[in-house]
Amino acid sequence: MFMYTLTSAALAADAQSILRSDGAYIPPDPANSDFAAYLAWLAVGNAPTPYAPPPPPVPSQVTRKQFFQAAAQTQIITQDEALAVLATGTVPTRLGAAIATLPVPEQFAAKMAILGDPVFYRTDAKLSALGTAIGKSSADIDDLFTLAATL
Repeated sequence: MFMYTLTSAALAADAQSILRSDGAYIPPDPANSDFAAYLAWLAVGNAPTPYAPPPPPVPSQVTRKQFFQAAAQTQIITQDEALAVLATGTVPTRLGAAIATLPVPEQFAAKMAILGDPVFYRTDAKLSALGTAIGKSSADIDDLFTLAATL
């Protein structure tokens, strides 16, 4: 038995399609036998999976200010540490501890990135390594970038 998912917000005469569980798209056309099968499936009490818009893409970059403000808002660092890193170049305690876990040759580059990069890139390997060192998943870092882009 097939399952169905709506592929736009409303099933109407606006050429909206239905996605069948085998990957086939079914146009809402009464002359289409697959659409007739879908209507029969509905008639026995089934309901399609509702349309869910795709999540917005994760921002590829954020400014230094956005990054540290989001880090403070999500309690990765304190607000005072966010202000200090921007005002005086003081590495936040938790990030400093994470940097200390990196191989020695990478520690200097990580400090330079935190203190000097005006833009943080989501694909930066140093950032991913620091995130892992403080117990953050890739999804957590995506969430941080998504929040930061709103600030």
